[in-house]
Amino acid sequence: MVLINNIYPKDRQRLFTNRKKELKLIEYNVESFLKTGLRKHLVLIGLRRIGKSLIIYEFIKRNKNKINISYIDLKKTSMEPQYFATDYIKKVLQWSLKTKEEDLLILANKLNNEKIFEQVNDFLNKKTKKNYLDQINFAFSFPELLSKLLNKKIVICIDEFQDILGMNRYKGIDDIIDIFRTHLQSQSNTFYIITGSVITTMEKICLDDKSALFLHFNKIINLYNFTKEDSFALIKKIFKQEQLSIHVKDILFTLFKKTTGNPFYLTILTQKIIELNKLFDLEIDENLINKAFLIELTNKNSRLYNYFNYIFENSLEKARGKASLKSVLFELAKEQPDSLSNLSEKLNKKSGEMRTLLKRLIEVDLVIQKQNKYLFRDNLLRKWVALFYLGINIEVTSSSKFINELLSQFQEKYQRVSTELGRATEYEYKVKLEKKLNIKLNNYNKNNLEFDLVGKKNNIYYIFEIKHRNKPANYKDVKNFLEKVEKSEFKKIKLFFISKSGFTKQAEGLIEKNGIGIL
Repeated sequence: MVLINNIYPKDRQRLFTNRKKELKLIEYNVESFLKTGLRKHLVLIGLRRIGKSLIIYEFIKRNKNKINISYIDLKKTSMEPQYFATDYIKKVLQWSLKTKEEDLLILANKLNNEKIFEQVNDFLNKKTKKNYLDQINFAFSFPELLSKLLNKKIVICIDEFQDILGMNRYKGIDDIIDIFRTHLQSQSNTFYIITGSVITTMEKICLDDKSALFLHFNKIINLYNFTKEDSFALIKKIFKQEQLSIHVKDILFTLFKKTTGNPFYLTILTQKIIELNKLFDLEIDENLINKAFLIELTNKNSRLYNYFNYIFENSLEKARGKASLKSVLFELAKEQPDSLSNLSEKLNKKSGEMRTLLKRLIEVDLVIQKQNKYLFRDNLLRKWVALFYLGINIEVTSSSKFINELLSQFQEKYQRVSTELGRATEYEYKVKLEKKLNIKLNNYNKNNLEFDLVGKKNNIYYIFEIKHRNKPANYKDVKNFLEKVEKSEFKKIKLFFISKSGFTKQAEGLIEKNGIGIL
């Protein structure tokens, strides 16, 4: 069972570009650990979607047959201690045993070791009791126990490490970083690679002398946008994947300039101009790039719009004083960099209050300070704020009338194509699920209630909700599904939710609470 293919599909593998220096550094330090036992733990820090996870995936893909590597994504892990501990142990076992088995006892039994089986069984029996500290301690100690049993060193990759701080609010935990550090420094067979996208928080965790992990990670790898050459290489790969070619340097450079070489933004914008070219037979030139850029920033069905909206709202939710913080961001969207005194004067606030607001924006990674000036950390997010909230088009000069007409045509055609694709996708799931579950499944539409797939087996109704879109299913999606089920005729039920792009934390909590299966 090749688990890496589940998180790193072949089409994404083909698009992987450069990052040779970072990969070489990871491989060098891991090889040194395997040969000499010297542990120089690594941290990858960079903006969201800059490519941290992809580097980890690529490292695992290249070394999966010679190194025991486990991957844990904290974005997809509950921070409630007993669930975190269970998932942490489960992921280590799944990756080490190369299996997708979900039952923790079955996984432990595969080790053919009575002592570890009893320890896992004891852990599960005590899980209902809120002895959170014991549960977390057992989870963090487990990789070392396993490595000694297998007589094989282990590499643990923890993605979005800053999310672990969510456990500090639970009784008995107090300082999860200190608990993690206690295990890290006592182990000898376990090597850690962690990543984080909340840069300010990650720097505090790893670089602040007051942090328990200060000096425990020997190398901080800061990830930046692609160079011009790497951007060109990625663009060409995307075109090749669509059986097209692009060689005009002006077009390549315009795409690079628009996105400042951010690989995520570059991929989305390149895919959008290819989509517009195929849908409307428009020539791929600088003008089309400008239009595609505007569509991505203004169309609520577009990936960049949804991404920036999520980042903006989610970051502000983490900070106090949302209305005041927005006012500061709106001023910086109009003009940046700007000084504390200027912002105080513009917004009629005292300098102390303004300093507090700016500090909060820095803590949630929306703003950075350079010398005595403040500016957006992500300049493309700034353009989105200016365009969406303030109606200011910072750089694009295309006719707004033409853009509106194109958007209207695009949405009409896109909706038609999306509906057709949605039906095709549902059918694919239907065939696969029928085979896997040995059940007959069909669409359900009755009494103004619609379910994607419903089937009956052993007098139990299997009900499926399918979200095949480019953003995670959220709390509202799950709640709506449960409300539909509540109104339906079905009594004995098993519920399943399939989401192409995963789930938000709130959605995962509701799914777990209601025993909904995830496939």
